Amino acid sequence: MPDRSTLVLVALGALIAVLLPLASYLDERSKAPRAEDVLLVSYPRSGSFWLRFLLAQAARGDSLNIDFHNLEDIFPDLEYGPNRAVYVGAEEMSTDYKEVRRERPRVRLPEIYKSHMVHRPGAEPPCDVSVGPGLHETACECPNCPEKWRRVIYLVRDGRDALCSYYNFQRNLGAENTADGFSDFLRAESLYPGVSWAEHVRSYLDLPTPGVASGASEEGPEVLWVRYEDLHADPAKELRRVLNFLGVRATDVVIREAVRKSEFSSMREQEEDGGLRLFDRHYSDRQEEFRVVRKGKIGSWEDCFGKNGAFEEAREAFNAENLDVMQKLGYVESARWR
Repeated sequence: MPDRSTLVLVALGALIAVLLPLASYLDERSKAPRAEDVLLVSYPRSGSFWLRFLLAQAARGDSLNIDFHNLEDIFPDLEYGPNRAVYVGAEEMSTDYKEVRRERPRVRLPEIYKSHMVHRPGAEPPCDVSVGPGLHETACECPNCPEKWRRVIYLVRDGRDALCSYYNFQRNLGAENTADGFSDFLRAESLYPGVSWAEHVRSYLDLPTPGVASGASEEGPEVLWVRYEDLHADPAKELRRVLNFLGVRATDVVIREAVRKSEFSSMREQEEDGGLRLFDRHYSDRQEEFRVVRKGKIGSWEDCFGKNGAFEEAREAFNAENLDVMQKLGYVESARWR
């Protein structure tokens, strides 16, 4: 028969096993992000699924088949994903969520949450008024409030490619703002997340960055900038850079495996076989050709901008909102790009 001290240790271990997940859950219910939490933010269609797959494969790819369902349990989506309600305390954790949280990953990442929210200090509900008409009235509520976070990863993509991909994405969802073509889509005022591509990028540009400032300041979080084009050219290098920013280590073997398992062909296969939790739930009548994982090409904007007169019109519409930031980031040199 076990002695008394052994029984006490067993009971204490059982209590800790119960309290640790509970403490994490209570932190999530508090709405406010903790200092160690990280916000992964981007304008829509800039590669956030890909970067999340890379991180998830690095952390858990040895013990978990990463798909579009458990990806949202690993990195909760603060806007429309199934975990936003959990974070703000509106409903209980799902069984899948609990199981993923109980797993011990080989690479222990800080808590990372995904968002498309613009950095707009002081934004508060109704968010469609304080930010822009493309937002739900409660979309800027904390924890979806970037100015409260201390660390941010900003994933940026050539605005032409991002908006072309976003146009096709919305069109295949049956969105009304795509009915009159790409140029009118570029001029739409109620496009989520309530601001233009350039305004979204610009809102993060002046925040402290690693190597430039000594971390987060009273003015805002520390921001690591990741270019989609760099991720495309050398995903292993960029994944390593992100992990360094997060303060975690991974072997070269883990990095290579994460890159291999996150190839576009693998992600497309996961989408085809397993479906999409959010889109299956809210967009069941979407067009058959709808895909979250599309081509991922650099320069795909040419498919949307067209030729001759159509190109001139689309370029003018794009430049009106986005030219200054495109030039600042080195994507174009002048208004006459083509």
